[in-house]
Amino acid sequence: MEKGIKRIEQNGVHVAYLTCPQIKLNKYKNATMLSLWHIKGNSMDFILDMPELQDIRMYSCKFNDYTALNKLTHLKRLCINGIATKEEQTFDYIANLSPLEELIICNIKPFSKFPNLSNLHSLYWLFIWECKNLVDIKNIADIPNLRVFDWCCSQLKPTELEFVMQKDSIQKVAAQFGGKRLNEEFKSLLMKYNL
Repeated sequence: MEKGIKRIEQNGVHVAYLTCPQIKLNKYKNATMLSLWHIKGNSMDFILDMPELQDIRMYSCKFNDYTALNKLTHLKRLCINGIATKEEQTFDYIANLSPLEELIICNIKPFSKFPNLSNLHSLYWLFIWECKNLVDIKNIADIPNLRVFDWCCSQLKPTELEFVMQKDSIQKVAAQFGGKRLNEEFKSLLMKYNL
């Protein structure tokens, strides 16, 4: 990835390897997608120059303050792939992103308990991949309109996802468990719940 800011895709902006004070996005105010690579800083206030954002993708980023996300009234998709810290991540700020429809959390080692997202009525798709320490996921049951759940974290057994399959709103559950026996057990549970 090249350091700097550039326009990508149809209406997107890519920012890589800059400090927060270096990021000036006011000329991209109508962009709907923002891709951030290896950005670290105090806050994400620079995104407020892009009020039309619907999709934010963060790769190996770390901010002390994520509250600027709460001010994006059109944010429908959030991807967090890797965080440059060893501090436990709670992701509690996500609970305030009411328009959010899709949430992707990948490659986060300091993440053991899934946040309470019960007030996110628009959230219908959740993808969790390679969060090796995530063991407390009971709050997923409280996402009111969750329809699609993708899971690829090997520390839980298929039966530990059964509560998700029992949700009235759920239409699809996909998972990988890293072994033939566990994957077969998962397939049996899908048949049991007609998924």
